[in-house]
Amino acid sequence: PPRSTPKPSSAASDVYKRQLSESFSDMSNDESSESAVLSLDEIINQMNEARFLNEQRELISSYKGKNFDLSFRVNSVDRTFGIGISDEYRRGNTLHVTSESHEIEVRMKNDYDTSKISSGSQMSFEVSVADWNGIRKRLVVNSV
Repeated sequence: PPRSTPKPSSAASDVYKRQLSESFSDMSNDESSESAVLSLDEIINQMNEARFLNEQRELISSYKGKNFDLSFRVNSVDRTFGIGISDEYRRGNTLHVTSESHEIEVRMKNDYDTSKISSGSQMSFEVSVADWNGIRKRLVVNSV
């Protein structure tokens, strides 16, 4: 005999899709307000307070890709190297900088000319959170 009510699986599927849609819209709202409230300085403080490597990894993954405006003084310029660096930054340069009271590593895209950047230069860039240098206790960001 034909059923008068929809199959339970389709009703459950509709609920799941609605919840998924609502959670994505909540996430997009949270990201815009969170990035306005949270600063790189606060992220660095949270990273320094994280006692275990897994805590640091969770924090970095939650901030990865978020963009910030960063004003800084250049301390030195080195070649970018490391495992897992994306192609657009590999073979580029990394600026070792001081912003507020923190040292930060700023990876520059490999097509960016850093020849005129010298120690002591005051600069400002839009950057995104990339990683945490646990050995030197520095935030690593990518120029955008």
